[in-house]
Amino acid sequence: MDNDSAVQSLIMELGSLLDPAMIDYYEEDSCWVVGVTEDVSIQIVHNHELQALLLVLNLGPAPEANADEVHQMLLKLTYVMAEKGGPVAGLDAEDNAVLMGRAPLDGLTVQQLASDLEYFATQQAAWSRVLLDMGAGDGGATDSARQSQEGVMRV
Repeated sequence: MDNDSAVQSLIMELGSLLDPAMIDYYEEDSCWVVGVTEDVSIQIVHNHELQALLLVLNLGPAPEANADEVHQMLLKLTYVMAEKGGPVAGLDAEDNAVLMGRAPLDGLTVQQLASDLEYFATQQAAWSRVLLDMGAGDGGATDSARQSQEGVMRV
């Protein structure tokens, strides 16, 4: 089975594990969008060069207020997590904050892919709240607001 067929098979098997709201393929972007919940969709891009699936979670617009603080936070997160092979953060072409991860195809099982998607889904609410707090115009989220975000790594 070639890589494209293997990826197609993995994506289709996700339905039985996650019961996603949707799985759509967008040929023009060469990506799948998996609606993990009604509110959270994750893009899956097959990167042939890296022999991996790239997972992209849109966290929402990066706030213009405190933009420097937001950019520094995203860079710090990327620096810390990239060393460990974890997800990284950045901005997409529309200035949305995104969380990105890589799932190497070699040995990737549908269970591992489902686990990765579920992890990303749990991060969406927490990071979106942090970004919302940072955009409040008060120089960033308050300590209590930041501490209340369970599952979010502080950088």
